[in-house]
Amino acid sequence: MKIKSIIISLIPILILISCGGGGSQDPSTSLQPPNSILLPTKVIDGYVSGANVYIDFNWNLVQDEGEPSATENISQQVYEFLESDFSEISNFSTLCGMNRPRIAEVPFGAVDSENGTVTEVYTMIYFPRSYNSNSERANVTPFSSLFTVFVQDAIQGAANIAVQDACGSEADDIAINVLGNIESVLNDLEGQYGINPNYFYEDYIASGNAEKQAIG
Repeated sequence: MKIKSIIISLIPILILISCGGGGSQDPSTSLQPPNSILLPTKVIDGYVSGANVYIDFNWNLVQDEGEPSATENISQQVYEFLESDFSEISNFSTLCGMNRPRIAEVPFGAVDSENGTVTEVYTMIYFPRSYNSNSERANVTPFSSLFTVFVQDAIQGAANIAVQDACGSEADDIAINVLGNIESVLNDLEGQYGINPNYFYEDYIASGNAEKQAIG
């Protein structure tokens, strides 16, 4: 498939493209009522049930104590957080959560709506397409995970940030730089290859894109 060849070719491109970056912005606090449902997240290969979904607030790409797991809403096929889940994070805001990676760890025995029971564990990651993109909902897919190598390179040498401080200025400076770079990569891919940035972020099960389902 032509599109499959393009996607495979993106991996070295994502590693090599490292120019650009978001301008400095000050995040505003956007607190919700304590029991509001926040940051709905879908895990998609088919729709995956039984994953461990969390937000990596301090940019080390692992789940630390204080970074809670989402609760799965099975009927809606979505994972959801409550503001009260983030009680260990000082100055938490929805905006802070929106500007951090969401990670889905898919274990043996999870269920994929298209492929059945999962027999091999794997991890997928969603990176926001830009700083302050105002996208509270996220789709964690094989396509959003393509940026992982690029992001790992971008955060090398970052200081260890305590979870309680992970909505502070140090972690947010990383978010501004990393997500600004991702935005530049997406713009370059669109300009050079005509690939719409939405390609990496859509719910391709809902859209019925059989070709993307096969590639995924």
